[in-house]
Amino acid sequence: MKSRSIKLGYTVKTFNPALFVGDWVDINRSAEARSGGALRGSLLQTVEDRGGYPKSYLEPDTPTCNEHWATTFGTFQVQPGHTQGNVVVDERLLAYIVLRRVGDLCVYSQIVGHDAHTKEGVVYHCHFDIVKWILAPENQLTKGVKTLMYGGIGNGGKGLWQWKRTSGFTPMHLIESVT
Repeated sequence: MKSRSIKLGYTVKTFNPALFVGDWVDINRSAEARSGGALRGSLLQTVEDRGGYPKSYLEPDTPTCNEHWATTFGTFQVQPGHTQGNVVVDERLLAYIVLRRVGDLCVYSQIVGHDAHTKEGVVYHCHFDIVKWILAPENQLTKGVKTLMYGGIGNGGKGLWQWKRTSGFTPMHLIESVT
């Protein structure tokens, strides 16, 4: 699936969610249901609910602590002239994954792809590039990470369970010993 996205020229990078708020909302609302159920929570937010369109270009946030941070990765399609409000960004966000680190654990707190592009592998592309980024020996932000987690095995419907399985996630019990 990732190779489809690559063949289409899509790229993955970190980004500031406040810059791509219009595309973010469009992705969230591109399907009537997510994870086997009706849209709920943040997936129903409007551009205004998310703070409105940006007034200027916004760089991704840079974590200040190597062991406690959050960042957002996205799969992008080059699209000259594409805007977010009045800010020209020249690319369209097609999928995003919010990644958080707490100690030796990285967690996907949200994964969403535009319904019209999921069969193009945009979510898989984003996921596998994140895994590559986490495993890169030179990456100081991920040194010491032992686990990448995405929700419980029972969370979501059959489609989400299939995605987790084909993305390399396996069911586990995480127990931290307290001494």
